[in-house]
Order: sequence, then C-alpha cells, then structure tokens
Amino acid sequence: MRARTASSIVLAALIAVGTSSCTFITPQATQISYFPSDGFDATVGDIEVRNAILLSEDGSAAGASLVVTLVNNSGDSQRVAFQHELTPGSADRETRTVTAAPGLTKFGAEDSQRIVFDSVDPTPGSLTKIYIQYGDAEGVEMDVPVLNGDQETYTNLVPGETGSTPDTKVTTTPGTTEGDEGLEDDTN
Repeated sequence: MRARTASSIVLAALIAVGTSSCTFITPQATQISYFPSDGFDATVGDIEVRNAILLSEDGSAAGASLVVTLVNNSGDSQRVAFQHELTPGSADRETRTVTAAPGLTKFGAEDSQRIVFDSVDPTPGSLTKIYIQYGDAEGVEMDVPVLNGDQETYTNLVPGETGSTPDTKVTTTPGTTEGDEGLEDDTN
C-alpha cells in the first residue's frame, strides 16, 4: 500500500511539474522590448526621442517630414539638432534645429511645427539615418522609417499638405549652424 501511495504522489508531482514548468524555459513576452508604434525611440542625454518617423509621398521631390515627440527632462529649453547626410558617406549634412521646451514637445503633427528634410530618400519602406544631438550631450544616430500618407493617420502630415511651417535653422555644410555652438556635425 505504501508503494502505491508513494508512486501516486511521485506521479502527481511529475504531472504538475511537467504541465507547469514550461515557464522556466519560455521567455516572458512582457520582458521583450519593442516599439508599439511605427516609429523608433532613442535617448540623447536628458532628451528622450519618441516615435520618430519620416513621412513622404512616394517619389515626391517635397522631401520628408519628421514626426517626433521630444521629452525634455532637463528643466531648461534645449536646442536639438537633427542631421541627415546629403549623400551616403559625405561630410555634408542637412540640419534642422528646433527648440524643445521642458516636458513634452511634439513636432510634425497637424497642430505643431514641421521638420522637413529636402534630401531624404522619399521611398516609403526605407530607413534613413538621422543624427540627433543637443548642447554638449553625446549625439545618437538612429535609423528612422520612411512611411507614406496612405494611412489615414498620416494623410495630412506629409510635406506639401496643410500644417504649420517649422521654426528651424538649416545648413547643408559641415560645421555648426550659427547660434548652435556645441552641436557636432560628425556622425561617426
């Protein structure tokens, strides 16, 4: 009788372990980092770059509009530079500089400033390297996806559509833009 009881307990324990131990070898989905939207994120010093995407009409000469949210945790307004190489491997950059107020600042949305790059490959589905930097903080280069206005959410956000004009400084040569001392142009 003891052998039967002992074997029943062992069998019950094996069944319990066998049916519940898969969590020991299976990764938890909640621990996997991912971007729940179309854009990508990065952090540059005290500035968090959230959901960065470029919107362009396929083959349009109007360039691409950068839609991004900046979270400024520094407590002071910061001049943030977004740079794109005019041609791959070139030292020439197309730079857009904006001011990020403390807290949350949106760019590219219908009711906010636009950041438009003229030299970006406007092919939807491609990735474009954008270098982000401000002040003395070390900059970050990120691959930003290029999308088109086919989705209803993005229809009015592509260049040439309705919206406000950005208050940005533009330079297409290496070096710093006047008033942007400390902003590095080197993305290497």
